[in-house]
Amino acid sequence: MRKFCVMMLAAVVATGLTMCTSKTDDKVYDASVDSIRQELSAMPEYPGGNEAMAKFLGENLKYPEKAQLSGIEGRVLVSFVVETDGSIGDVNVKEGADAMLDAEAVRVIKAMPKWTPGKNKQGETVRVLMTCPVNFALQSDDEADVHASYPGGNEALAQFLCENLKYPAECEAAGIKGRVLVQFVVTSEGDIANPIIEKSVDPRLDAEALRVIKLMPKWIPAEKDGKKIAVKYHAPINFAL
Repeated sequence: MRKFCVMMLAAVVATGLTMCTSKTDDKVYDASVDSIRQELSAMPEYPGGNEAMAKFLGENLKYPEKAQLSGIEGRVLVSFVVETDGSIGDVNVKEGADAMLDAEAVRVIKAMPKWTPGKNKQGETVRVLMTCPVNFALQSDDEADVHASYPGGNEALAQFLCENLKYPAECEAAGIKGRVLVQFVVTSEGDIANPIIEKSVDPRLDAEALRVIKLMPKWIPAEKDGKKIAVKYHAPINFAL
């Protein structure tokens, strides 16, 4: 399964760079300290700049399939050293989100091409520790070029809900009604995954809404740039007497 949003992400992968204390015996250059930053004549730079780096991450980052199916999102903060020859070393997770996301973030950072290394005022190349946040976020169906859809359209979906939704007897007797808002993932294969309650009315109505959502057949998946993608979908389930 392919990724469908990398935050930068739009997906999209948002990237930002900061420089931290180097873990070497060489002179330490810490860009968070103004007085030390002034000693540098050049910061390390990805070839082509931050936009090129964002493009690289967007094209190479793969959203783990199991994370998609589980609706797992989050930001992974990765540290890495830009060596004096521009190569990338000492890649580590500083702040993790999930083991699957952490591993993918580390993999893609290690795959980066050589950078232009940093230099001190004497023109000497220096090793510098950088940090980069890699955000994993599922796209909303609203962001897709072709929206996810129930087979047969909204009328078929309405009919499915009418035929399968059962009003809890206790709620009906007590006059409890309302709209339960459910979020779920429509995977790139059309499967329904990770349904959760976004807006609750009553635990019994919530449970029934989740039960029916889990019964739904495969959907027609959403598409972005001509490719099928997984998306977050929001569905209101109305209970009315």
